[in-house]
Amino acid sequence: MEEWRPIQGFLGYSVSSFGRVRRDSTGRIISVKVNQYGTPHVGLMLKGIQRRRSLAKLVAKAFIPNSNEFFDTPINLDGDRLNCVVENIMWRPRWFAIKYNRQFTQKQWPLPIGAPVRAIETGEVFPGSFEAACRYGLLERDIWESVQNGKVVWPSYMTFELA
Repeated sequence: MEEWRPIQGFLGYSVSSFGRVRRDSTGRIISVKVNQYGTPHVGLMLKGIQRRRSLAKLVAKAFIPNSNEFFDTPINLDGDRLNCVVENIMWRPRWFAIKYNRQFTQKQWPLPIGAPVRAIETGEVFPGSFEAACRYGLLERDIWESVQNGKVVWPSYMTFELA
């Protein structure tokens, strides 16, 4: 069920758990635009001036508690930056979010694991390293290194193995 919460600093606007923004007085849904970096944003009026705000960040601030000041950038777990439902968003440091997004846009990691991979701590089995990375918001390269040599994957502190 869709839940609406007020947007801090923008009186009269709300954001939903489905990644929609509305003007409360009219109920009008604000249209989403994409900037030159591929980031979806909305224009909100503040004191007569339109301010652009990242849609993912609005959803994350409203619905996802963040106890770590360094985790300041939301990522879209499935790599689709237009998919801003709350279940698809997670906080990460900016440098990590940039690397995470490159997994989807540049396909720079040439050695994905196509065999089933198990998260040792949870027992979850994934079809491959890419699916595990998307589930937990991790770098696929780090999962590959964990499978190869038992490296703990940051920031989840999980380890992975072939299933």
